Formats: sequence, structure tokens, C-alpha cells
Amino acid sequence: MAKNTETISYEIRLRIAANTRTFRKKQGLTQEELAHRAKLALRHLQKIEAAEVNVTLDTLVKLSSALNIDVAELFGKP
Repeated sequence: MAKNTETISYEIRLRIAANTRTFRKKQGLTQEELAHRAKLALRHLQKIEAAEVNVTLDTLVKLSSALNIDVAELFGKP
């Protein structure tokens, strides 16, 4: 049975959350440090890492740039 769009959206948010957290920790960054580098509010980054918000393309670019990774890596299998 095909997944509905809400399920797919949630799965993508979970993957972005896990990858953001993994890359951040691998680089030894706190949430505060990454938020500052990416020019994001700390609470917004916390919500991204908790998969509580939909992430815009602009935010994905900011995160990938701050983490020095390709934006596609945020979508990869954690």
C-alpha cells in the first residue's frame, strides 16, 4: 500500500532531524554554535532536530553550509 503524503513528509523530517544532529555532533558543535553559524534562532534549530517543523529550502542551504556538507547529505540515510 502506498504511503500518504503526511507519512512521507514526517519520514523526511525525521531523516533531516537525525542527519542534522549527527553531522553537528560529529563536528563537535553545540546546538547554539550551529544555530549561530547557520544564522538560525536556537529554538528553530531545536525544532528541526526534533522533527517538529517543516524545513524550507533556504534553511536546508543554511544548515548544509554551516556544516560544510552538501545539502543532499541531510536527506541521506542516517
